[in-house]
Amino acid sequence: MRSPIHLCFLRMPAVALCLLALPAFAFADRDVIFHALPEDRTLFAVRAPSLSGALTAMEQGTQIGEAVSRDRLMRLIHGIVEQEEQQEFGGERFRRDLGILRDRSGLDYEDLFRIFDGPAGYARVVEPRDGGGTGPGLDVFWFEPGPELAEAGWKLWEAVWELSEDGRSERVRRIDSEVRGVRMSHVLEREIGRIVPPDFWDQPRDYWEWDWDKQREFDRERREEYEALPEAERGQRNTMLARIDGAFVIVHGHYSMPEPSRFGRHQRVHFEIDPDTGDIIERVQEREPEQAPEPPTGEQLDERSGVEQATALIARFVDSASGNTPRDGFVSRAAGSAAAREAEVGGAVIIEAYADLALVMAEAAEDDDEDHFRGGPFNLPPAEMHEQLGFSDLGIGGVRITLDGATVRTGAFVNLPAPRRGIMRLIEQAEIAPQPAAWVPATAPFYAHFSFKPLDLYEAMMEIVIATEGPDFEAFIEQQEEQMKQEMGFNQRDLAASLGERHHVVVWDIDPPQESRPWDDLGTRMGLVQSLVFGVERPEPIEGIMEYTMEMMAQFDPEHPGLSREQGFVGIRNEDDEDRPSGTFVGEGHLVVAAGKGAVETTLSAIRRGDGGGDSLSAADTTASALRQLDARPAVATAILNPAPLTADLHDKLKAMISGEANRRGHIGPALDGHVAEAWEPRPHQARGAEGQGSEDPRRKLLLELLPEATVFEDAFHTGAAQLHVDRSGLILRAVMPLAPRD
Repeated sequence: MRSPIHLCFLRMPAVALCLLALPAFAFADRDVIFHALPEDRTLFAVRAPSLSGALTAMEQGTQIGEAVSRDRLMRLIHGIVEQEEQQEFGGERFRRDLGILRDRSGLDYEDLFRIFDGPAGYARVVEPRDGGGTGPGLDVFWFEPGPELAEAGWKLWEAVWELSEDGRSERVRRIDSEVRGVRMSHVLEREIGRIVPPDFWDQPRDYWEWDWDKQREFDRERREEYEALPEAERGQRNTMLARIDGAFVIVHGHYSMPEPSRFGRHQRVHFEIDPDTGDIIERVQEREPEQAPEPPTGEQLDERSGVEQATALIARFVDSASGNTPRDGFVSRAAGSAAAREAEVGGAVIIEAYADLALVMAEAAEDDDEDHFRGGPFNLPPAEMHEQLGFSDLGIGGVRITLDGATVRTGAFVNLPAPRRGIMRLIEQAEIAPQPAAWVPATAPFYAHFSFKPLDLYEAMMEIVIATEGPDFEAFIEQQEEQMKQEMGFNQRDLAASLGERHHVVVWDIDPPQESRPWDDLGTRMGLVQSLVFGVERPEPIEGIMEYTMEMMAQFDPEHPGLSREQGFVGIRNEDDEDRPSGTFVGEGHLVVAAGKGAVETTLSAIRRGDGGGDSLSAADTTASALRQLDARPAVATAILNPAPLTADLHDKLKAMISGEANRRGHIGPALDGHVAEAWEPRPHQARGAEGQGSEDPRRKLLLELLPEATVFEDAFHTGAAQLHVDRSGLILRAVMPLAPRD
């Protein structure tokens, strides 16, 4: 059985929509909850100051805004509700329940946009532990509708609880209380499960040597034994709801006993250097099953699921709303950081998010520590691995997306102050001019170049390996490098040094064969025909590796064609995948790794042709406009996005996907109903749709009716640009995407 909140989502979709929507009108300048998030315990936070305001601005100021107009969304909501009311099973009850909820709360469909005039957000708050790691984690959802709609939201919650009474499990109970004079509902759900010994699901060592009948008999007996195992409380879910002045807050915490396999038999492979021969020796370390913890008591479940922390968090929000808590928590620290100030962009904020990356790494290490016999690379537990790699120096990161007239602007940052350690110091690369390479044509939908020295990566990784494995490993590395040098004339270090500093990524606009249907080309248009082009200073080591690879392959396949020589390049083709052929070629000062039909030929031809003159991306007026709007300057990386080729037939693509036609006719990937093309047979009503009669699926029919005209998508997106900079404070990314203004 499910909790009332789960029932709301599972049994009453439109009611769930109302519950999610219930709070966020006006008071956009307050953001009580967002600014009261605790400084040292917030993992990340996301906030939308005014969703309805952003949609209105898009609708009024941009051509593409017509796709998300208020009228269109309202028709979608009415259509969904109408479909639910007409369901043969459950439709009558849905109408009854929806009527009760509307009467009790006073909310109606039109309130949805008024509700979202104000701020709404989500955050993850954790409890740091002494000595590292994190404790209970809490999910915080908040909306700030103002007193009137917050009260309506509370009445809606009361009605949802009453309507779910006949379907509630006995393990779900509601505890009402007050926090600082504010009413709070605590919905508690205990999880019941079987207590499974750590090695219960382990198979005998010779299991895979048995015949099929013996395996099946073993599995059947084990399932019968599982059904006979005792049950006990093994987890708890807490959902706390509170109306705080003009805000509505939901805090959710959850704890469940670790899976028994975590305490079962494990193996770990690590490597050592033989002191006599200098060879690497593989060691297999095995741990026998250990005693799993006993099922927790009620008090332990409260503690581990964060009941006390959730109550204290709500109390903090109450204090903030009453002005008793300074608003100098996590958000102030994030937005006031040096990197955040460098990444500021103009315009009205659509959405912003911040993350404490140090806490994120601590939580990741907590999920996979050495206490549970999990080792990271270099035989280190995750916490030590993060230290060696330099991840522990990460500070707060964030992103802010704004609408500035008809231009979407993005500013993102990561606080990573100098001096940096481990691989983190590799972000310190030379800055290069923002103009694209002269050989890239103006028709390329996407282009990026970046500055990076592969030799720096090789040396950094070797330093980390030596620091963690000891001086014996340094001698082994030197021995391996010398041996390769004698055999091939170059070694791993020479190979890394042969690559230059400027590298490119290109997505090509290659027309599909005439016999292809437009929806078959969806994957191609979205970037499956692409090239990664490295600058090369010395081609000899790369050519040597290719020749060595071909010699090895010839030993297994004498008919292998060997190296391919095309357009002044030498390389290796891979035609095993007919739908996505690929190749790796070196020549003309570049190493090309290309994938997709026509990608190899197109890339080699473009590089060999050289300066495309007026037909090049660098000479295009649209590129100059995008770089000018970005105020571009030399940077570690620059990207140019030209969406026109990708969106030229976007209306047809959307129509094919919504109707299911893309899936029926060969589109690769899931369509609306989640089925995969190659393994999918259309149901009768969908087959009739393929014959031109239209889909009878009411969801599809509704979406097709609401799909904007093709003119809404034509030239809706102009050429955009992005740049990545590195300074002493960290990484700063800025991007612009101009949209076609509305006539």
